[in-house]
Amino acid sequence: MSLQQKAVVIDIDGVLAEFVMPFKAFINNYFPYRVAPTGAQQDWQYRGMSRAEWDEVWAHVVSGKWDWSTLPSLLTAGDTFAIQELRKTGQVCFEYVTNREGPQVQAQTAAWLAREGLPQGRITVVADKVGFIQANVPNVFAIIEDSPANIVKYVEAGLRDKLYIRDWPYNRNIFAEFSEDDMFTKRVSSVAEFCYAVITNITNRDPETGQRIKGVIDPVGTPKTE
Repeated sequence: MSLQQKAVVIDIDGVLAEFVMPFKAFINNYFPYRVAPTGAQQDWQYRGMSRAEWDEVWAHVVSGKWDWSTLPSLLTAGDTFAIQELRKTGQVCFEYVTNREGPQVQAQTAAWLAREGLPQGRITVVADKVGFIQANVPNVFAIIEDSPANIVKYVEAGLRDKLYIRDWPYNRNIFAEFSEDDMFTKRVSSVAEFCYAVITNITNRDPETGQRIKGVIDPVGTPKTE
């Protein structure tokens, strides 16, 4: 990581990788028919499970019975193309930061990213994403996240100007406790939308046309565009 480069912090599950459907199938291996096997996740809860059952399922994850490298991708061809376009600017480094757990998280995550052909970057597995970024990523430029809990932590830490929310039903009503001034509105419907927004902010040019977005001042002070 070079401090001359701008760090783009990317969450994995719910942004790059499909987690909900495989995890519901995993739950049903231990508690059949306990959760509906659909992707219609309206909130961050797996309803119908007791706390003890949830702890048991997660203990299986931590013991290594869950393989993060097997998750399906959420990325479309357009998403993958946009990520590579962001990489080609030469002005960013990629930070993959995740709350994943398990004995082989690092290796499994690296294998998944390589399989998807994503740009190389530091992979960090950590419970406190915000604390890690504040202490270790001084050049953070943009963050994409979907987890309601992490989104709130980023906003509370003063990082909302760098934060993009990967829009899903479960993270649309998380700001009820915030004032209107604190609410964050930079939502993106895809990784491609996020990448093009970052490219535009870095280059001040429209990614499609190459035209400069902001006016340039000539020597006599007359605004013009290139």
